[in-house]
Amino acid sequence: FASAWDKYIKFGGNKQFKAYGNIMSLTNGDNFVSNSSFQTNSSYVFCGLFYGITTIIDASNLILPATTLVISCYNGMFRGCSNLVNGPKLLPALNVPSDGYSSMFEGCTDLTSLSLKKFKTPKMTVMNKMFKDCSKLEKLEINFDTTKVYEMSEMFSGVTNLRELDLSTFDTDEVKDMSYMFS
Repeated sequence: FASAWDKYIKFGGNKQFKAYGNIMSLTNGDNFVSNSSFQTNSSYVFCGLFYGITTIIDASNLILPATTLVISCYNGMFRGCSNLVNGPKLLPALNVPSDGYSSMFEGCTDLTSLSLKKFKTPKMTVMNKMFKDCSKLEKLEINFDTTKVYEMSEMFSGVTNLRELDLSTFDTDEVKDMSYMFS
């Protein structure tokens, strides 16, 4: 698994596929069912896991149960997955450190809708380019529960078809950088 943002192992394939199941089974073997946290030394663990895989089409049944993330663990996870239509249904993390979600869906040009119903980040988080160039994204619902969002720059850059964006629960004490958020 990843040890840095540019050093990772990823899934691949030459046939279209769907990713499903509990992602913690990849790191915890048989002890994954009730595990909802990473070991503290596992930064970048799922960074780039499907990066650039154009054959993945659906991840709606991929379970990402972690409530406490590590540095950059989902950074670029689906980046460049241009045929991904459905992303995971739930990101339940309660503690998201630096770059936890940066570029997670960047370049997922076929992604049309996403509902992140329990998006909780009471700690500082960075979501740069999370949906950058998701050009077919039409509907996005994010239920934020946060006290501090550090950076959201270019979060929706290149999203040209967005018709519905629900940030109704966005209540934060501080946002440091929203530059080019919708450029």
